[in-house]
Amino acid sequence: HEVYFPYVYMNPLLILPLILSGFFGQIVFEAASLGYTEPPSLGSVFAIRSVVAEGDGLMTVVGIGISFIVSFLVTVLLYRRMDCRKLLPW
Repeated sequence: HEVYFPYVYMNPLLILPLILSGFFGQIVFEAASLGYTEPPSLGSVFAIRSVVAEGDGLMTVVGIGISFIVSFLVTVLLYRRMDCRKLLPW
């Protein structure tokens, strides 16, 4: 989160892709009945992968991938509708 949150502070509209990506990722996790065996350490796919139940690793990666794709696509759509030159510091 430390990497992308300054960009959200610069443009608060970018919280929408974060909310939607979390929503769609959670739908995948709930549909596949995924769960952790211990509290996860956030920030790394490898750390999250290490605490899922045996055999749930592939669906965990799929859920994270879907979250990434949703976040990317919604951000691209938002930036195409905005004047991005205002957001760049140079």
